[in-house]
Amino acid sequence: ALVLAVAGGAALWLRRPAAATGPAVTVAVAPFNALHPDLALWREGLVDLLARNLDGAGPLRAVAPAVAIRGFGAQKADRQTARALAVRTAARYAVFGSVTPAAGGAVRLVVSLLDAQTDSVRTTELV
Repeated sequence: ALVLAVAGGAALWLRRPAAATGPAVTVAVAPFNALHPDLALWREGLVDLLARNLDGAGPLRAVAPAVAIRGFGAQKADRQTARALAVRTAARYAVFGSVTPAAGGAVRLVVSLLDAQTDSVRTTELV
């Protein structure tokens, strides 16, 4: 539920009124940093989940998860690697972040959105 809330929030955050014939805005999701071995599945799982939920939200078109993951390897997801991902995939935006354990079996997500055109980043933390 938390991940779906993140995806929905990100879609609303990125959503801009667009004309019916306006150009698509491309977003790439980088593999998240899983900061605990028990959360390793989240690394690429969040790529798939966020890409599916962002794709088609208004003018947004997500880069296919396989394309985003390919070539990323074991790199740490940060501003520099997200920018490289955006350049490699010709995306306007790149989403990246980390997932850590939180109390009570929950997880804490730190999600950042990089605007590759302006090189600006917005970050939010969710528990």
